[in-house]
Amino acid sequence: MSAAPKILRVRHPTLTRTFCTSALLHYHVVNGGICSYYDFALEMARVLSLSNIAIRDWIEPVKSAETRHSAQRPRFTPMRCLASERVGLSPMRDWRLSLADYVRSDGF
Repeated sequence: MSAAPKILRVRHPTLTRTFCTSALLHYHVVNGGICSYYDFALEMARVLSLSNIAIRDWIEPVKSAETRHSAQRPRFTPMRCLASERVGLSPMRDWRLSLADYVRSDGF
């Protein structure tokens, strides 16, 4: 597999089970760590135990300039859980752990 190009978009992956709702407010709570879509796809492949051949054939790094969007997107958009920090909640676990847990559960 060739080296990935410089990744231009970085995000916090958030799994559905991580989304929290209260009676009055909605909070988007994010897991720890950041990744690109490419990093996320590679980690998903690792969790699914895909072969190197499958990874090479199915996962292709793409530069942001090569994608089309209806609106401009920022290059770096990780989120931080300010509301949960203010009320003293512990930081969420790393996204890789949540992804593996989700894939191994009935959710996938």
